[in-house]
Amino acid sequence: ETLWVGDFSKLNKNGTFYAYVRGESPSPSFKISENPLKGMLKAALRTFYYQRCGDLVRPRYSGRWHHGKCHLKDSFSGTDGNLKMDLSGGWHNGTGYGKFLSPTAYSIAVLMDAYSSYAENIKSINLGFRESRNTIPDCIDIIQRGLNWTLKCQVPCGAVISGIDGFERGKQPHQCKAGRIAKTGKGGIYSTVTTAVFAALHAKATIFFKNSDPEFAKKNLDAAQRAWDYLQKQEKTVPSDAGEFSDFHDLDESLWATAELYAATKKRKYETAFEKIFLSVSFDDFLSVKSTDTRQMAMRTYLKYGENNNLKKKYLKIYQCFIDNTLEKSSKNAYGISLSADEYKETNARLLEYAIEMSYAKKYFKNTKYMQIAENNMNYILGQNPFSLCFVSGFGKISVKHFRNNWFNSDGINAVPPGYIPFGADTLNASQLSNKPACCYSNTAECGRPSEISLSNQARLVYLILSLLESSEIEEK
Repeated sequence: ETLWVGDFSKLNKNGTFYAYVRGESPSPSFKISENPLKGMLKAALRTFYYQRCGDLVRPRYSGRWHHGKCHLKDSFSGTDGNLKMDLSGGWHNGTGYGKFLSPTAYSIAVLMDAYSSYAENIKSINLGFRESRNTIPDCIDIIQRGLNWTLKCQVPCGAVISGIDGFERGKQPHQCKAGRIAKTGKGGIYSTVTTAVFAALHAKATIFFKNSDPEFAKKNLDAAQRAWDYLQKQEKTVPSDAGEFSDFHDLDESLWATAELYAATKKRKYETAFEKIFLSVSFDDFLSVKSTDTRQMAMRTYLKYGENNNLKKKYLKIYQCFIDNTLEKSSKNAYGISLSADEYKETNARLLEYAIEMSYAKKYFKNTKYMQIAENNMNYILGQNPFSLCFVSGFGKISVKHFRNNWFNSDGINAVPPGYIPFGADTLNASQLSNKPACCYSNTAECGRPSEISLSNQARLVYLILSLLESSEIEEK
């Protein structure tokens, strides 16, 4: 294809414009304003309201997209039937009505990092919900809701359940009346993978709430330490049993857990465990991104709170190789994005994750050039792609209008709420659509995996927008 790129950086007037080249059709119209991403940031945060499970999603706050209370009977009776655990609440993770701990935990962790890094641009956002009337920033309300549900998932021995499955095709959330049973791990044993993720998340929450809510911080730390104590008694990895969210190895998750536990407690035993795990992880594992990148989560925390400077230097040398490799891929891509030809799998998720890594690279290496790749990735998501399609619903002249999602496919509304981003082009799950990797997507609910949404991508989108807002403010100064 022929790609034309326009640079409008010198156009400093607010308004709606279009580009025109003689002999060609005019481009879709676009807006130029001082803060073009702030509306999208608010919409992306609001999606966590739409995903709520257990509560009324009220038309007063959500407009056309609303439903009654749902899945109030979600529960777990233990592997021997002697427990009675209420697992209502939380969020539906994406396509169906399932609720899984690992992707929920990852999403909460990303939001905590986003708030900690960019509080000035997020703490004042009023999402217009019932909770918005209190004195707590809405983003923190979102984070605390998620943590309250994950805390419910811990059993007395310290282990945690993997989640609750539930597709229930063709039904709106409140029409699903049957009780749902939680999943443990493979073979009915509690998963070490999920338990390590839980330990990491709640240790991280300890630091996040230490000053604002010491009692809640202590509750999180107690839960994290009990989870880690359980893990120390296990002789082998027990994979999670969470459908597409299943994971078969717990090394990355344990690395993250020890980093967060050391940060929260400064106990040497956790740093020693971290060092041991770090040395057993392949360096190649740090040279790519994946859907829930707990390795990089671990290293971000350790770089901030860890004491072993030699280990930090060793990691940053590896990380610089990763960044240099990403820069090279970007230079060879016509759109300037950070993907090679074989990486168009869950394309939008990868673009978001790579962009977030570029924001961290800017912090670590004090070089603002890395944010150009983050901007390129965001531009691709917003319409500078083969479809001229904005992958964030409700924004741009032409945006995504259909998702593979139980609720949105059964509510009778031929539209989706603003602020959602699907996984995007996927050569693994939609190769039948095109022989061009970037075109393995269609704007239909029938597209399958490329048109699915997830909490993880919503959290990533929030983080990326905040990092770009900060970057633009620095440039203006």
